[in-house]
Amino acid sequence: MAAGGRSVSVTVDTVGNTKGETQLATLYLESIGRYSKRFDVVEAIARQTGRKTVKGKPLKTLPAQMRHAYVGFSRPTRFLCLAVNSERLNADDRKILIDTGWRVDDMG
Repeated sequence: MAAGGRSVSVTVDTVGNTKGETQLATLYLESIGRYSKRFDVVEAIARQTGRKTVKGKPLKTLPAQMRHAYVGFSRPTRFLCLAVNSERLNADDRKILIDTGWRVDDMG
């Protein structure tokens, strides 16, 4: 993509395939379904804000999923966008994110 005489490379990939790479910006999309039945961006946000969300016995895959979230969140040098279904982000987490410097926009 060219903008103002400069070229910008845009790549769509998985967190696993970008491990070890530094990026200018990352869009981290909420994912729930097939392999991630109980994990998504909301779980990672809850852990960032200090709220425990897993009720009962945690999933065996949770540590690996949190490592993926860490990798995804730590790759960009300038911009990290977390895309979350607004119905699943609770008001307390939203307030904590805003209070700690995150910009929260509703796109719907």
